[in-house]
Amino acid sequence: MRANTQAIGVLKHSLRRARKAQKLKRSLPTPGLLQKCAKYGHSLANLAACIVILLLMKVGVFSAANRFQTEGEKAVRQYYVAQVGKDLANDIFTA
Repeated sequence: MRANTQAIGVLKHSLRRARKAQKLKRSLPTPGLLQKCAKYGHSLANLAACIVILLLMKVGVFSAANRFQTEGEKAVRQYYVAQVGKDLANDIFTA
């Protein structure tokens, strides 16, 4: 707006008083879509980071549960082998 006012100031008097010149003095620049959405960039980045963290946590929990189940199954199988013998333990765990 200041640049428009200065540019109009160097024109001839007849052009300075023109209706379009006055309108140009008062006009404000219209921001583009990128400038309008720029204020939400940080929030969107935080949201994306939170979603990634949640997904990684979910994957980590499921892999830990799977590993816990596998290790628990090995421990129970070992217990059965020690208590009832390998043949009976194999029959129980193959079913």
